[in-house]
Amino acid sequence: MPYVRLALVIPKPEHSEQVRRLQHDLLRFDRTLPGFLEGSFIEAGDDSGRLGRLSFWQAKADADHAAQNPHTLSLRATLLSLIEEGPTAHIEAGLEATSV
Repeated sequence: MPYVRLALVIPKPEHSEQVRRLQHDLLRFDRTLPGFLEGSFIEAGDDSGRLGRLSFWQAKADADHAAQNPHTLSLRATLLSLIEEGPTAHIEAGLEATSV
């Protein structure tokens, strides 16, 4: 059963392009890691400005390993300085996926 990670952020307006690049960089790096199945850059279709990424992993352990990689942690630390503050400005979820 694949494991899914969803990460959504609202960039500060002046940092939208930097956030977009970092999301792409995170996905490119994820592609090099064991257990990575698929990933996509996602962007809200409304005026919220949300940007993010959706990634599929073979197992939760693979996703956890990726999240704790030093390169990933460095990119995410940079990302956090470029996004809005508040409880809905940064959403992350890990989910078990079932094909139907």
